Amino acid sequence: MSFISSKAGALSLSRGDSKSPMTSDSLLRSQSPSLGSSQRQSVKKLILDKKVEPIDLFSKSGGSPARLGGSKVMFSPALSVAAREKEAAAAAAAAPSPQKAVALPAPRDQRTPSRLDTNNSQARNASPVTEAQRDPTALEEGDYWCKPDLDTLKGKGFQELSSFSGLVLGRKGYGEIHFLEPVDLTGLPKLGSLLGDVVRFDDKECSVYPDVDDVDKPPPGSGLNVKARLMLDRCWATDKASREPIKDEKHPSAVKHLKRLRNMKDTQFEGFDIKDGRWTFTVDHF
Repeated sequence: MSFISSKAGALSLSRGDSKSPMTSDSLLRSQSPSLGSSQRQSVKKLILDKKVEPIDLFSKSGGSPARLGGSKVMFSPALSVAAREKEAAAAAAAAPSPQKAVALPAPRDQRTPSRLDTNNSQARNASPVTEAQRDPTALEEGDYWCKPDLDTLKGKGFQELSSFSGLVLGRKGYGEIHFLEPVDLTGLPKLGSLLGDVVRFDDKECSVYPDVDDVDKPPPGSGLNVKARLMLDRCWATDKASREPIKDEKHPSAVKHLKRLRNMKDTQFEGFDIKDGRWTFTVDHF
């Protein structure tokens, strides 16, 4: 049996000597004398159409692919594709729809607006300074205040705050400080720190940058380190025995005390009011 190329795109199957053994090796071996033989006895032609699938060829000829390999397993590409399409359709049906995921309602906010929330919001935004600063007559002992008030300062622009004139800070019952030159407030962490942090009043004293070392302070003429007038209250001389303030300006201790205030280092004495013990003086810097 031999394969002969009879025309383009076709193979011819011819039967040779019926006595010769018919095996797959003899058909495929290139040395076989029957391959390309000119014998043309009882020729039967098998034409392979390129448009026909191999599986259809076997079904039309009555044969089976299993006969060639001796295996009972049959493989159909068409069935395999159909199976894969069926599996894909099942997976798509089981997967959640993207539109459904988007349509899921968002968790509801359980919080209910209330006066408490509004008050908390106002408390967070409120100045650390007591509201009494807006009305000096409502100040209590120990309250800090400033002129202009913090709300006014917060409404100023960067240029105005970088050279602000006429700033006055004070604490009721302790004293006040008037900055006699423009101050730069832009270097402060917040404007509220002016009251009690950057400027601090204690008994008979006032400190500017109290928690900053001298080497870290703004140099003279910058920041708040400028010429200022200070007024400290209750700066009387004290009786050693009773620890009570001496309010008689002719008392020897009061006279001596006034002399000491006049000669206080790094200050320029301006006055002393014996009635409320207010000592007024100026400094060139802090």
